Amino acid sequence: MGNIIGSVVSSQEATKNRMFIQEAKKAAQEYEWLYHCAPVSALLSIIEHREMWLSNLKEVNDKEEVQRIDLNEFERCYYVACFTYDSNIQSGHWQEYGQSENKVLFGVRKEWFLKRAFFLNEDHTRNNWDCMKIFKNFDDTIEYQMKSARKGIIVEPPYFIFDYGFYKVVYDDEMKKTVGNDCSWIVDGVELPGRAITPSVAGIIKSTHGICHRYGKEDYDKDWTQEKEVRLKVGVNTRSKAIQETGLYFRQLAVPLSENAFSELPLKFSPDMTGAARRKYLTELKIKLPDSHIYEI
Repeated sequence: MGNIIGSVVSSQEATKNRMFIQEAKKAAQEYEWLYHCAPVSALLSIIEHREMWLSNLKEVNDKEEVQRIDLNEFERCYYVACFTYDSNIQSGHWQEYGQSENKVLFGVRKEWFLKRAFFLNEDHTRNNWDCMKIFKNFDDTIEYQMKSARKGIIVEPPYFIFDYGFYKVVYDDEMKKTVGNDCSWIVDGVELPGRAITPSVAGIIKSTHGICHRYGKEDYDKDWTQEKEVRLKVGVNTRSKAIQETGLYFRQLAVPLSENAFSELPLKFSPDMTGAARRKYLTELKIKLPDSHIYEI
């Protein structure tokens, strides 16, 4: 085969994906406010705990999207929180996540989110096991392992964040959708098959239409473009083969919010909410955020 040092790697698809990823990230920065629809009780909990919950990409309602990840090492490592950049959501959106009578659409700013993450147990409590701690980056995991080794303690390679950012979702039925991409290695003038991995493309591209799955509800065909979606996407992985081979994963993780989060809170209550309920919830929000500027949009 010859010496591959200094050889040429040609991967047009991987190059396109890297450019696409950066463009999606840049497009998300155009919006000052993003909006999330949830029960008022969920908003009160987010404010109280100063954290947002993200779902594993395998748990999203677009199951076709989940199948695009064709590399085992990245199949279970993506978590997303979904927002819209348009506060004028359609009537059906109020009803998708439970009863519309208690729903609120509230605004968040991207800078409120901290680059940290914690796994959540099935009962939504934070997982505090040392072996499940998520480090900010790969370098921090190396430092942690070296410190442990100096103490005579050998630890499994821990989890770390390898992808973090807001991405504007692109709706397209023709674009390359999988995580793994074919490429060519040119060694000593000979073209060899290979693979270029651009995992961060996962969770950015959705089809224009597809089957929407909801727990406890019948599946239906949905126009995904109506969501006008921006996602906070967090990629969490580990070099531990023992963990990767189990196939297990946490369904959710939490991303903490800064202390100044919700200093301003634009919101919109569901049109199905009664006036009495609206006044009650506004009072509760003002108690939680006495110094915040809360206003309806």
